[in-house]
Amino acid sequence: MSEINFFGNIDECRTVAAIYDGVRNLIAVVYEDDRGWHTSLMPETRDSSFAIEGSIAGVRRDLSRNVNHRGLNPPVGLTRSGVALWLMLKDDGTAIGMPMGEFTDGRSV
Repeated sequence: MSEINFFGNIDECRTVAAIYDGVRNLIAVVYEDDRGWHTSLMPETRDSSFAIEGSIAGVRRDLSRNVNHRGLNPPVGLTRSGVALWLMLKDDGTAIGMPMGEFTDGRSV
């Protein structure tokens, strides 16, 4: 069984999904940017990449729910924490399981 963690990579300004195997070994990293989808398989998992293809398709679908996952046009003046929350904003208006408010200029977080 695999585990998937999503996080806002503020240095690269994108949301990233990390896929782990059942014993918490990182097996793949998935993200999308303005050039398309990217998947990095860890060297020890490349021979069995077909085994995680289903997970990667599901991860892409789940990652797409983060409306700012590609990190395009981030709001000006956010703190690093604010950028992380902005990257994690889902299509239902929540981030990390909590409803998000609005910026002072009226843009939703």
